[in-house]
Amino acid sequence: MSSDFYKILQVDPSAEPEIIEAAYKRLVRKYHPDVNTLPDATARIQEINDAYEVLSNPALRAEYDWQRQVALLPPPARRKPVSAPRWWLITTLGVAGALLILGACAFFSGAFVFLREQLAPTSTRVARIATAITIVAPSPTLTRTFTPEPTFTRTRTPRPTLRPSATPTSAPLGFARERPMPLGQGVVWTGREGEQIRFTLLNAYRGDEARMLIQSANPANPAPPPDWVYLLFKVRAEFVKAGLKSSVQLSEYDFRALASQEYAVTDAPTLAPPSPRLMKTLAAGESLEGWIAFAIPADEADAVLAYGQTIFPNEMRVWMSVR
Repeated sequence: MSSDFYKILQVDPSAEPEIIEAAYKRLVRKYHPDVNTLPDATARIQEINDAYEVLSNPALRAEYDWQRQVALLPPPARRKPVSAPRWWLITTLGVAGALLILGACAFFSGAFVFLREQLAPTSTRVARIATAITIVAPSPTLTRTFTPEPTFTRTRTPRPTLRPSATPTSAPLGFARERPMPLGQGVVWTGREGEQIRFTLLNAYRGDEARMLIQSANPANPAPPPDWVYLLFKVRAEFVKAGLKSSVQLSEYDFRALASQEYAVTDAPTLAPPSPRLMKTLAAGESLEGWIAFAIPADEADAVLAYGQTIFPNEMRVWMSVR
């Protein structure tokens, strides 16, 4: 874990959300490039924004606390390796002993037979030899007839032609990258605990019009990089269903402007959009209208606005058209 978000915001790990929010606002006022001329002010404000993004979200904070506790655990003590018993030596000795015993038994058995034959009377020995000699009559000649095997003819049955399956049903409006919700129409996002928020994209500005509104809201906002343009959106969020949560933390960090390749072009906190911003804890039935800003390549004409975290596998997203 490269940095401690609690140290960046200068709060205790057990601090309440109100204390974390107050510390975040205090540090933003201190290190914002509008009021702070230090060379590392931009980097410091980015660290502060990243830390607040995690600590202001209860689910992200719980996961971060768990990872932080694991990282702070002392490494396990190394145990002295214990040499394994020399089973190969025991096995070799056992096999050698068994072979020695079998050899001794065979030797003594042969010696006993030899001595018994030498000490037996002559008549007994002759009778044994005569019994052992037998006359083998020649066996009759056998004629074997081979019957040829029947010939099998293998025929190839042509495979049936597979028809392509029917085209799958399209996803509803607002729930697929290819079918974003049109401007001015609401789409309902459902969270992992059953909470529901209706999002409506009210206004969308691009290019010089967006740049003028962004720079008039905050003169410290820089001009877009070469071959890039600004996007400015006004969004309404309505907390329509509580589910297991009585309140929900709405943050502009959860919005992404995605291009045709579905990558995050830039994060919203890099610019200071007009007020009000989409940063508030909503109770059931409350709503909020606010601005968010992005920058995208100038030749990217198929951008969409998406809402929803992507760190959880079962997290859903909603998509809104910016045209």
